[in-house]
Amino acid sequence: MASGHSQVDFEAGWATLQKGIDKVVAFIDSNGVVNPNQTVSLFTPDEYSLLYSTVYCLCTQGNYSKESCKRKELYTRYKFVFQDYIYSRVLPSLSGRKGECFLREFVKKWYEHLFMVRCLSRFFFYMDRYFVGQYSLPSMKETGLIVFLDQVYQEMKGEIIGAVLSTINEDRDGKPIDGELVKSVIKILTEFKLNKLDLYQKDFEPAFLDSSAAYYDQKSIIWLRELSHSDYMSKVDECFKIEAFKGSQYLHSNTAQKLIERIRFELIESHADKLARMVNQLELGNKN
Repeated sequence: MASGHSQVDFEAGWATLQKGIDKVVAFIDSNGVVNPNQTVSLFTPDEYSLLYSTVYCLCTQGNYSKESCKRKELYTRYKFVFQDYIYSRVLPSLSGRKGECFLREFVKKWYEHLFMVRCLSRFFFYMDRYFVGQYSLPSMKETGLIVFLDQVYQEMKGEIIGAVLSTINEDRDGKPIDGELVKSVIKILTEFKLNKLDLYQKDFEPAFLDSSAAYYDQKSIIWLRELSHSDYMSKVDECFKIEAFKGSQYLHSNTAQKLIERIRFELIESHADKLARMVNQLELGNKN
């Protein structure tokens, strides 16, 4: 086992760490990860101690300038591990999938990535204590998460959000969907942070409100053509109740309120003149 006074060649030390990394990746490839917080004993105490002490030795041996360079190189290689994993496994796995199939794989890969970050950041923990703070860098855990955000979410956010919105509209049309899957994806978006603003607020909420407005704009045209005034207003009231209930299941409370306001505009306010004429025609018909 490496000790605090051992001299460890950088490449030999990295080879030791790579074996630990490969063990984590092999576990994910073989078993998948349903819960990123699941307890798995991948390493014996001696194996874990070797990995941690190897990082320690690579960071502390030699003079200060060489030590600093080794820490930077170690940080760079740690980050590259996640970049390589995403390019070799995550993106190919997501490519070509559509709809719920795509979203299900996205959630699965996010959980696996969280698990990988949790395992690797533990034996690179010394870097958090004595390196990242000196250079104002993200923590080892944050670094791993940022890679996923940059290389998966930012590259595929159009597909991710589009698939969620399409699934929600299918639900509105009465088609069976996996509601828990939708909740899981939206929860992930609330966990992603970009400049302290979660991506639910930045990306999802505006797209969701616009999509919902477009959906009900189209529906209002069809319903006004096919339904009487009373039937139309009953339909509107039914929509409000359904959206309020379902919104409470997976939306932020302020989003749910904004949604009802947008729906009210599309179904009632934008057709105020048409609805008023329908009422007048009904009253004239009753008089005659």
